[in-house]
Amino acid sequence: MAIGSTKKCIVPGIKLAPPIQHAVIIDEKLLDQKTYFSIQVIPQQTDIRIVNGSPVGKRSAPAARQPYTIARRYEDFSHFAQRLREAFPTTTRSLASRAGSRLLSSPLENTTNNRRSELDKFMQALFRLPPSISQSLVVLEFFGLQKADTEQQILRQQQQQDDITTSRLLRSQSSMTQHRDSQSTCATSVAPSPTTSPTLRLIKIKVIYDVDNIIVIQVPRSITLTDLRARIAQKFSDPSISLPKDFVLLFNDTRSSASSSTSAASSFSVDSTSGTATLIAKEQDLANAMGSAWVRHEKVTLRCVA
Repeated sequence: MAIGSTKKCIVPGIKLAPPIQHAVIIDEKLLDQKTYFSIQVIPQQTDIRIVNGSPVGKRSAPAARQPYTIARRYEDFSHFAQRLREAFPTTTRSLASRAGSRLLSSPLENTTNNRRSELDKFMQALFRLPPSISQSLVVLEFFGLQKADTEQQILRQQQQQDDITTSRLLRSQSSMTQHRDSQSTCATSVAPSPTTSPTLRLIKIKVIYDVDNIIVIQVPRSITLTDLRARIAQKFSDPSISLPKDFVLLFNDTRSSASSSTSAASSFSVDSTSGTATLIAKEQDLANAMGSAWVRHEKVTLRCVA
């Protein structure tokens, strides 16, 4: 069987990694007084076949696998090393020696500033081991996508898109102001209207496909339904998600206020008798929502229903 293709993840909330070629630290960030290492995982483009615990051959992956990024703390590596030691006690002792790392001999004792180099050496040595270890369930779980990794990717993509949208709005506002001033005979400067503020002209939209696939985007309130559908389809990167071109969105007012503490899972129940559920299937439906129900909302929640 191909490693990572038929085994199921035993830890909830983790998507197993594909067979891995190597992994390397590309950045480190300090969040809430904790250091997180950004790790780029490079998948293999072949699946290794294992029979009775031994590799017997390879076959090409059904589709090209793209590199992806995960975030882990030094303590996460220490716990991972402990799991490796328990699963492969003999091999992992030699791994610690080859990597020059203390992760497998005295976890949490390393307080030097050279942790990044140490972890890189550890990962290099790890993926030189036989596939029965380097592609084992313990390894594929650790280097798989966890919920926190997915949320960070969504936030990074959202921030990039928000920066582009805000920049376009500011340029448009500046152009309109210059045009108005050039035609004005008044010598005094005119204060900009609050309604032209980029913040008030944007709205955050959370879109729920299912409990494991949720995205957040920020768009202009003037966006068309066609463009909104395109943005949503682009954000859902999971290949198992297949949205029709004219999919319908559901807005439920009782669950869409920015201050609501209702969980994403509860958004999947719709009270058809409450009169608050609105289907957005046409351009006019979206225009009506933007002009009435969503006027006082900075953020709304929608669900893909078709």
